Amino acid sequence: ALAFVGTLIDSVLGSSIQAKFQCPVCGKFTEKTTHCGQKTNFIGGIERMNNDAVNLTASGAVFVLSFVIFIL
Repeated sequence: ALAFVGTLIDSVLGSSIQAKFQCPVCGKFTEKTTHCGQKTNFIGGIERMNNDAVNLTASGAVFVLSFVIFIL
């Protein structure tokens, strides 16, 4: 059950605060800061919140939640 909650948290954070960029060459939307050998344009989210940060945040939230449920 907590794994499912973790995936939901990850999805919500990814769609709401994860940085989103667009390639100036091909127009593709991406989470990367470079594409087609060029720097991408920031278009939304929190610029420093990459996929690794979202995953870490979601994992931390599940850890805290499981601590509260099982330890306290």
